[in-house]
This record gives sequence, C-alpha cells and structure tokens, in this order.
Amino acid sequence: MPLLLWLIGVVIGGAVAVFALRRFLRLPPSRRRQVGVLAAIVILLTIGLGLILSGNASGLLAVISAGMVWLGRAQSLYGLYHRWFGRNPAAGDGSDGDHTARQQRPTPPPPGSMTRDEAFQVLGLPPTATPDEIRRAHRALMRVNHPDQGGSVWLAARINQARDLLLNGR
Repeated sequence: MPLLLWLIGVVIGGAVAVFALRRFLRLPPSRRRQVGVLAAIVILLTIGLGLILSGNASGLLAVISAGMVWLGRAQSLYGLYHRWFGRNPAAGDGSDGDHTARQQRPTPPPPGSMTRDEAFQVLGLPPTATPDEIRRAHRALMRVNHPDQGGSVWLAARINQARDLLLNGR
C-alpha cells in the first residue's frame, strides 16, 4: 500500500511539474526570475516537509544549511547588482536585460564636465589614491561593467572618463 501511494504521488507530481514548466516557459524573462525564486523556495520547503515526515532530521538540517547558503549568495548578488547599476527591475525601467533599453541611455557628459571629486567617487577611491590604485580600480570596474559583458555603455563611458581625468588630467 505505501508503495502504491508513493507511485501515485510521483505520477501526480510529474504531471504538475510538466504543467508548471510549460507555464513557466511562456512567461516574460523579468517574471521568470520571480517565479523561479518562488519555485525554488517551494521545492526546498517540500523537501524539508518530506524529510520531517520521514523522520530524517539530519537531512532536513542539510537542506536548511544549503538553503541558507543559497539565499545568502542570492541576496548579496541582488544587492551588488543594485549597488553597481542603481536599477530597479520592479520599476519597469527596461533594466531586466532588455538590450534596446540599454541603447537609449543618455550619453556621458562631455569631457571636462566631471570634477576630480566625482571621478574619485565613480571609481570608489579616496582623493589620495595613487595612479596604480586608479588603474586597478578602473580595471576591476570595467570587468563588471564592460558592454561586452552585459554592462551599461553609459556607465563604462563614465568609468573611462573618470580614469582619464585622474590619470591624464583631461
């Protein structure tokens, strides 16, 4: 009898999974992220409930610790994304990876309109930074924000402008 119930559960679970996957693939990319996170949470809770019901508390602790690590990484990446780009995907500003919206961003200000203080802020450096520190900060920022890596053209131009101002005085 328990084997039969288990088999029925697997069949019903498989059918629900196929239905959910079809609906998931029809969603726009910005909504897929939200649904994916919700699905991951539901899956973790379901696994945890199954482990509790089966009496396997050590397995539950393993799932909780893995979930904590995953949530910590997701939270730090989410915060890092918004700290670097200052975008709010919920605001509908086209920042959900839409390349056409990225092309419509304003061009950077003309050379000479950025002050030295602004340049240090853009690079995240103190005003006492050395040329080597400026180059290292520029390189690190460009690794993340280069347009070929999915970064913003506008932000990459600002970073380059800050480096040029601080190193060349332009």
